[in-house]
Amino acid sequence: MQKFSVLIPAAGFSGRMGQPKAFLPWPGAKSMADAIIQNYLNENCVKIVVVLNERDYKDPNKFSFFPVHPKVHVLLNPNAEKGRFTSIQTGLLSLSPKYPVFLHNVDNPPPPSALISEMLNKLENSAFLIPAYKLTNGHPLLMNSNILSNIKEANENSNLRDILSVYEGKIMPCEFPEVLVNLNTPEEYDRFLNLES
Repeated sequence: MQKFSVLIPAAGFSGRMGQPKAFLPWPGAKSMADAIIQNYLNENCVKIVVVLNERDYKDPNKFSFFPVHPKVHVLLNPNAEKGRFTSIQTGLLSLSPKYPVFLHNVDNPPPPSALISEMLNKLENSAFLIPAYKLTNGHPLLMNSNILSNIKEANENSNLRDILSVYEGKIMPCEFPEVLVNLNTPEEYDRFLNLES
């Protein structure tokens, strides 16, 4: 399987959830972030970067929610209040430009192993790849290495969607409904875990 990196932006302030999403309890894992990370570690990933805001980064108790692993790195985004794009840039600056990068939002459930493999196999020379379930685009986003420098060098007020719009990407139909799930509220979180149990 092709080597890859993973970027998990988790520097938002989770106003609707009422607590940081990365540290939510998750079955069989230390936290939701831990479950996401473990699924990628089970594949051929070279590095995983989690980007936190200053409040969470300075809390030493928060680091117990992540696996202790040489491939897992937790970074601070000092400009988290400026939005998600600054977290993406912060994370990409620490990742090798040689490998494609999964951008996995911390409010999206852990990815199935088969989804990771299928996305890597289908990326080929496309600039990026998005999984879709029943004609609706979902997550995670897989970005090819040849577009990463443009994202890193963009103005911090840029929008990732606008940057991607100038490239030729690929939509990959899949059989995983969880690619459409966003867990932004306690109700959405509880509902998803009840469905999974």
